Amino acid sequence: MKVWTQGDSSKGKCKVAWSMVCRPKDCGGLGFRRLAVWNRALLAKNLWAIISNRSCLWVDWVRLYALRDSQFWTAKRTTWWSWLLSKLMTLRPDIRRFVKVSIGDGSTTNAWEDAWLDCGHLADFVSYRFIHASGFSQTTTVRQLLDTFHDGWPDTWNTRFPVLTNLTLPSIRPNELDTVRWESDGQGDGVFSIQRAYTSFMGALPVVPWWRSVWFKCHIPKHAFCLWTACLNRLPTQDRMATWKEEPPDLKCSLCGITNDSHDHLFFECTFSRQVWLQIMENVHWVGFPCSWHAIVDALSNPTMAPLTVECKLALAASVYNIWCERNRRLFGGQQRPIPQVVQTIMANILDRIAWKRKKLMNSNHVDAM
Repeated sequence: MKVWTQGDSSKGKCKVAWSMVCRPKDCGGLGFRRLAVWNRALLAKNLWAIISNRSCLWVDWVRLYALRDSQFWTAKRTTWWSWLLSKLMTLRPDIRRFVKVSIGDGSTTNAWEDAWLDCGHLADFVSYRFIHASGFSQTTTVRQLLDTFHDGWPDTWNTRFPVLTNLTLPSIRPNELDTVRWESDGQGDGVFSIQRAYTSFMGALPVVPWWRSVWFKCHIPKHAFCLWTACLNRLPTQDRMATWKEEPPDLKCSLCGITNDSHDHLFFECTFSRQVWLQIMENVHWVGFPCSWHAIVDALSNPTMAPLTVECKLALAASVYNIWCERNRRLFGGQQRPIPQVVQTIMANILDRIAWKRKKLMNSNHVDAM
C-alpha cells in the first residue's frame, strides 16, 4: 500500500501526508524520521560543542581564531571562518530558543544574548542604543551586569521595560562555572542529545488517544498499518475517491451493493461487515462494544473505557484488514468469499498470533531460567 508519493499526481494519490507519517506513533504517525530535521539535529551537536565549550581542538580553534572577541550569537562571518563553520552558524536561530544558562560566577555568559533569565534574551527587547547609553557594551557579561546592579534593576530600567519588574536577579556563585542547558518547553534535565534536538525541532505534537489500540505489543504489522490508515480516515474508499475526479464513477459498495462505501459504512454499517463483526465479537467475548466505525474510534479514544484485551485488539485490527481486503478482492478482482470464510480467516489470524505470543513468552522464560 502506497502511503506517500511526490511529483506527478498521475502516479496515485498519497494516502497520508509525509509530515503525518514522520510523527511519532503516539502522535498519529509511523515514527519515520524527517531527514532534513534529523540533519539539523546532527549539525546542532557541533554548535552545542561550541556553546558548552567542550574541550577539543576544533572548539578551541573556533573560540580562539574564528570568533576571537565576538559574541557567539551575534558574530558575523569573517575570512577566518571555514565553509563548514559558516554553514553551521546559519543554524544559530534554530537552536537559540532551546539554549538556557544557569548562572554560576557569570563570567562566561553574555548579559544580552544568552537566556539566563525567565524572560528570555534581554536583547529581544532592550536595544543596544539603550545598553550603550547605560554604560555597557555588546560583550558585557552577566557578572559585570550584576556587579553594577547588585541592588536589583534600576528604576529607569523597570519603568522602560516592565517585564523586568518581577524578575529577580540571580546571585553570583564565585566557585561555580555557568552551566548551559538544552530545554524544550521547559522540560528535560538540560543534557543535550541528537534525539532531544530532533524532538525539539519537530515541535510539540498532539497525542492521538487511539494509538495504543493500534500499536500494541502483539500487533500484526500489516493489520496495524491498515487500522492506522483507517483511524486517520485515509483509506481510499469510494466517497474519498469521488472527490479526486471531476466526474466520479457511479460505484456501489462491493460487499452489499447498496451505497457507496465509506469508512462509516464499511466499518461496520454494511450488512456484510456487520455480520462479520457480530460473529467476531461473539467469538472473542467482546460484549457491549458499538457497531459503527465512528463510535468505535470514539470508544478507542475514551480514556475512561476499560483497556481492551489483546484478543479484542487483534480482533479489531484483523476485522478491519480482512474486510478491506474482501472489499478490494470483489471490486478489483471479481472474486468473493462468503461471510463464514472471512470470519474463519480473521479467527485464524487471531489464534495464530496468540499462539506465537505464548511460544515467544515460553522461550523467553526458558532462556531466563538458564
